[in-house]
Amino acid sequence: MPAFSPADADRHLAQYRLGKADPSPAEAEAIRAALMSLVGQADFLTLGVCADSVGARSRVWNGYLAGLDQGLVVEAAGLPVPESGLEGGVYVKFNTRTQKLYGDRYGGGDRGVLVSTQSDYDNRICGTYGHFPLDLWHC
Repeated sequence: MPAFSPADADRHLAQYRLGKADPSPAEAEAIRAALMSLVGQADFLTLGVCADSVGARSRVWNGYLAGLDQGLVVEAAGLPVPESGLEGGVYVKFNTRTQKLYGDRYGGGDRGVLVSTQSDYDNRICGTYGHFPLDLWHC
């Protein structure tokens, strides 16, 4: 896997904002390495998943959490479900610090994952990256 400093990782991931076409296997490996560099200096993460179904989203965020070495498994039962239900496209946001979930229906056509790195300190790179493919971590 290529090595990235946090600053290089930030620059590298900027090209994937708003969902560049599906990355090649080599590009996917570089994305994973860049994300790991940024996650390594973050205090917590927020993951935003746009998927086709309720079932897909749990598999996706748990794949990302495992791939990013977060040591968390999040059960779908913890997701607040709006009264209207979550049929069709869904958006789910998960915060690794609070371990809280937010979910709602999503009518847009985009599918993918946004990764936001957060820090309690001003000297660390924080940002939102992606959206990345749902299966980036082979979930």
